[in-house]
Amino acid sequence: MCAWKLDSDSRQISFSERPLVGIDLVATEPVEGATILQGDIRDKAMQTKIRELCPNRFDLILSDMAPNTTGVHHADTANSADLVSLVLDLCSEWLKPGGSMVAKVFEGSEYQALHKRAKSLFDFAKSVNPEASLSRSREVYLVGQGYRGHDEKKSDKADKLTTPMQKR
Repeated sequence: MCAWKLDSDSRQISFSERPLVGIDLVATEPVEGATILQGDIRDKAMQTKIRELCPNRFDLILSDMAPNTTGVHHADTANSADLVSLVLDLCSEWLKPGGSMVAKVFEGSEYQALHKRAKSLFDFAKSVNPEASLSRSREVYLVGQGYRGHDEKKSDKADKLTTPMQKR
């Protein structure tokens, strides 16, 4: 998860006014101007730590999370959808009104519900399949811009996903 300010004059990323926070399960190389946490985003303690690092909320949430794949298509797409659902849940706590979100997801039977939910939360929601992706890849990015706030149902999925996912 991350946030930054884009300098509109030079199109350069500036970390001076907004924190850049990242989280990964494995240790990663440091990034100048960023706080990189090692841990699981589903862990409530990590969610609290991120909230403390940016109490004024983020402009952008970017998720490149992917589950450990099993090779079973429906299980992999369901696990991926669970992660993106968590990202959508966390928008209510972390994303500023008007903010944006980009999340990688394995496209499967759950995808339409995720897209519909994103449309309820953002002024604009779209699927993007980058040219760099393999043509046979079911990986797409769900993009939301203009965050409006909570969806009509108060989700408790963030609470349910605080432990590692089990195989389905």
